[in-house]
Amino acid sequence: MPKRNRSRSSSYSRSRSRSRSSSSSYSSSPSRSPSPTSRAMVPMPDPDSSLVVDFLHSFQESNAARSDKIDSRIYIDNLPTDTDEAEFTDTFISSMRALGLITRQGSPLLNSWRPKNSTFIFFDFRSVEEANNALTLQGMTYRSKEIKVSRPKHYTGSQPMNANAMSTLFGNYANKNIQKMPLEEICKKNLPSTRRIDPVTKVLVLRNIITASEIQTDTEYLDIISDLRFELEKHGTILSLSVPRCGEKGIGNVYVEYSNVTEASNARKIIATKRFAGKWVDVRFFPAIMYENKDFRESWEINAITNT
Repeated sequence: MPKRNRSRSSSYSRSRSRSRSSSSSYSSSPSRSPSPTSRAMVPMPDPDSSLVVDFLHSFQESNAARSDKIDSRIYIDNLPTDTDEAEFTDTFISSMRALGLITRQGSPLLNSWRPKNSTFIFFDFRSVEEANNALTLQGMTYRSKEIKVSRPKHYTGSQPMNANAMSTLFGNYANKNIQKMPLEEICKKNLPSTRRIDPVTKVLVLRNIITASEIQTDTEYLDIISDLRFELEKHGTILSLSVPRCGEKGIGNVYVEYSNVTEASNARKIIATKRFAGKWVDVRFFPAIMYENKDFRESWEINAITNT
């Protein structure tokens, strides 16, 4: 296989302009023919122009913000039907604060929503990390009823779905020092801070961006790694890079470890709207513990374990 052209891997996706004939270009009278100018081709903008680059940056930011919004929503069920939304919200957030699950000053909530007389409520957190921390309150009780804390049923993001998934991904340390007890009691006690989980890690996985045929030989494999490192190190300091080979778990994916979470988060926002070898990049956070152990299982395999 010829050496991969780096200019192909590092460029932004080329936008394709679709010209649409304006209805006003044609007269309502059947006797008139379209003017020559109405059939003129619309020139494509220069893909490297500031106009296109600015548009792609704007698209990238909105796409990343949309993903973070989905990852930051939590679903809580099994509440008493006469629950007061404001009262429960205050109790739940106070419990998180007592356990040290809130990462900075101020309210961690952006929004909450509960249908009247329903047994569930949705919380939109200001950060993905605090949404993940909220999952550790799974199994606590509120007014003598055990609450269920998870992400919404049809969630398809890259974060843990519930506390069971977190235990599988993070070796069960997230919940082992949290005693199950009423939220009302947690608010009143000075409890030791629990160890927070942080699935928003410094490791990213770029999913299905290469094929087995592209890394069959050692030369091809090293070329791919060189091209990837050249592109990915633009967004931060790379500590390590892993590309599974044929027959290994994670084949087709690329795993990159940045020096810190901030660099990984910023890199994810930029990479999300780029192409590598003509393919849109599906980039997600990946558990650091799994990466350290070279455990490259797919999310469906994790879900299969946690649901058994």
